[in-house]
Amino acid sequence: MNRIPVLCYHSVSDEPSSWIAAMSVTPRQFGAHVRTILDLGRTPVRPAEVAAALTGGPPLPAGAVAITFDDGFAGVAEVAAPLLADAGIPAAVYVTTGVVGGHSPGGDRMLTWRQIENLRAHGFEIGGHGHLHHQLDAVPRRIARADIVECRDRLQDRLGRSPAGFAHPHGYSDRAVRRMVAEAGFTYAYGVRNRVCTSTDDPFTISRLTVTAGTGAARLAAWLGDRDLPPQPWPRPVLVAGWRAYRRARALRGRPSPWTAGVPASASSDPQFTA
Repeated sequence: MNRIPVLCYHSVSDEPSSWIAAMSVTPRQFGAHVRTILDLGRTPVRPAEVAAALTGGPPLPAGAVAITFDDGFAGVAEVAAPLLADAGIPAAVYVTTGVVGGHSPGGDRMLTWRQIENLRAHGFEIGGHGHLHHQLDAVPRRIARADIVECRDRLQDRLGRSPAGFAHPHGYSDRAVRRMVAEAGFTYAYGVRNRVCTSTDDPFTISRLTVTAGTGAARLAAWLGDRDLPPQPWPRPVLVAGWRAYRRARALRGRPSPWTAGVPASASSDPQFTA
């Protein structure tokens, strides 16, 4: 399997809230990224095809690249999707189901169910990103399992079939979380890790490169050429374990996901979703 850059976007907006601004790109910036992909002669593939290649499916073409969006900001439908459609580029959006039709903690508009259904009708892959964006490896297991299942069920109810793909909220997972995702019926999952995907990737924590407000077209071109890749945030296992222990301690002290602030009143009032 070739080294495959899988790009992880979040918001596409000219006016993101300060809460997501660092992880947001402007419409002009995103358009420049699309042109860069085409100008470099890369071959866009579906994120599901990357996962399939990791499990014995058809090999990917040389120069493959994949595009994903996490959370489900409204700009995916209103800005990114038309640009991608014009360029013939497939993509996937991994939806935080509890905030569909609501707002992010910063007040950014999120996708509605009608927009999600329209994206799927126009070729977007629709996957899960948890129900309330919990750090699934840090909250109690019963909460993590319930959150994953609730996300699956909501997508299945609205789209008529179980989603295949999942993206771990915050990119965080551990062995138990990955097992729960598989047991819920998802067939693959994306993490982050800020490196290109290779044949050694676990199909339930596939590597991606996080695109931020500071990712210009030149930097993206370097990434696509396998150069100037961002540093991996936790290069040592002891740091990973220490950071997870800290996050678990916060969760046990009752710190809920900040995404609960953006949940529509009708989405869920079930106390099982408070960490």
